[in-house]
Amino acid sequence: MTWNAWLFEAKSIQEYLFASGRLRDIIGGSELVESLTGELLDDVLEAAQVGEAITFSRRAGGAIYALSEREEAIHRLRDLCSLAVQQHAPGLRFESATGKGDTPLAAFDEARRELQGPGGRLRPQRPATPPVAARSRRTGGAAVHWDRKDGPVDVATKARKAHADAARAGLVDRVRPAGVDIGWRNWPLDMETDFPFQGENRTVALIHADGNGFGQLLRNARRAADAEPERFPELFRRLSEAISGTTESAVQTAVNEVLLPEQDSAGMLPARPIVVGGDDITFLVRADLALPFLRRFTEAFEAASRQALADLAQAGITGEDLPQTLTVGAGCVFMRASQPFSMAHELVEDLTDHAKRAGKAAEPVVSTVAFHRVTTALAGDYDAVLERELTDTWAGVGYRQTLGAYAISEAANRRLPELDDLIALQGVMEEPAMANGAARELLTLIGLAPGQARMRYQRWRRVAREDHDQRPLLNGFDACMERLLEGFDPESADLPFGPGEVERATPLGDVLALKAVGSRCGRAGQGLETSREETA
Repeated sequence: MTWNAWLFEAKSIQEYLFASGRLRDIIGGSELVESLTGELLDDVLEAAQVGEAITFSRRAGGAIYALSEREEAIHRLRDLCSLAVQQHAPGLRFESATGKGDTPLAAFDEARRELQGPGGRLRPQRPATPPVAARSRRTGGAAVHWDRKDGPVDVATKARKAHADAARAGLVDRVRPAGVDIGWRNWPLDMETDFPFQGENRTVALIHADGNGFGQLLRNARRAADAEPERFPELFRRLSEAISGTTESAVQTAVNEVLLPEQDSAGMLPARPIVVGGDDITFLVRADLALPFLRRFTEAFEAASRQALADLAQAGITGEDLPQTLTVGAGCVFMRASQPFSMAHELVEDLTDHAKRAGKAAEPVVSTVAFHRVTTALAGDYDAVLERELTDTWAGVGYRQTLGAYAISEAANRRLPELDDLIALQGVMEEPAMANGAARELLTLIGLAPGQARMRYQRWRRVAREDHDQRPLLNGFDACMERLLEGFDPESADLPFGPGEVERATPLGDVLALKAVGSRCGRAGQGLETSREETA
């Protein structure tokens, strides 16, 4: 018996979604990508009349893995679906390849090799843009349509705009908590008219979170499939469903506990889902709720993953090299609502990579987050941001105003600073009795004259120690710093930076960033409905 496989993978999805930088287009693009493995694929199967002959090991997150004993069925699906995707989502890059073998696994392997070779080559973008053509003002692509608001737009932007309507809400439906009556009307479509900001603060956060451990799960699933090749479609389908289910349930928990209590009088939620697929998510969230949302998502993801791993073990996907809990690495970019999302997504992905590396360096692996508040021109390279914006160098020593990545879940070996400790430090620094400008003045002076900064820091400590109202807060400050900074000594005359001969770091810049965006100090379900000003 010969098996046939067809593999399809959409590429550079984030780049495609954020190309124009307009929220409505991003929303339309996310719904469009969502439909590729849902509504559009169903329509293709019906039109090709091959639905009963096809088995899917994966159809989610912009990826389709199809298997069949009938070669013509696979070829019909490949040809029609590839054509439909190009018409449905013009400008979206994808890879496609077929293979055959004696078992489903052998067919998959041959298709995977083809995908990594000729099948994965980049295809030219159509239509080509001649010099005389009008161009989209936001993307530079050849204009094919005139939009009343944006003027000339390219074919990809036109398709994204067409999907930003109430009739297409597949992604919104998947993030709705069970038993909660919210729909497309409750999610904002426009930053200027719909988004429920607080007062004059128009800061938002672009969040991207990506799971750790999925690669090891795939290797173990492959090992199980090697032992029983005929079970390959079932094993990989169960793995895909388990990971997607874990992610979706965690998102629903965070929406229910963090976002729903923050609906405005019109029922509008202060966020917008952009991508929820596989083990990663991208969300646009009001800045004050970003870390509470991310923290609750992470807690729920870890809890749900324990049950998912247990279910997969019963199915045969197991091994001593698997963790007991899956974790996430997350990036968060705080920015003004008027700044371009098309540049922010590059930075948030870089922050996510930075957080994942830090989390995997710990033992055991922990969930982590790295964040940055944009105050200058956006840069896609976080290393460049660290060097240009967050580090001052004196006498060959770099003074860095951030600790980089923080552990969201408890770091058992304390090799990473914990987010809870940073938020506790933020709470101390926001108390009215604390000198509001002390930390900012300290960081400013470090960039100008470290000697003066050291003197100013010691004077602040001396005044706080002698003041009845500030003394308990100083003790709280010291307690938080001792947990965050290795080797911190409250009695030292040195600056509040960690040790290092080449580079030293402090969490004070991170605290100032959270204060500036109004980040909530409370946990989900513990006073989130109260504003920072009221809790102060």
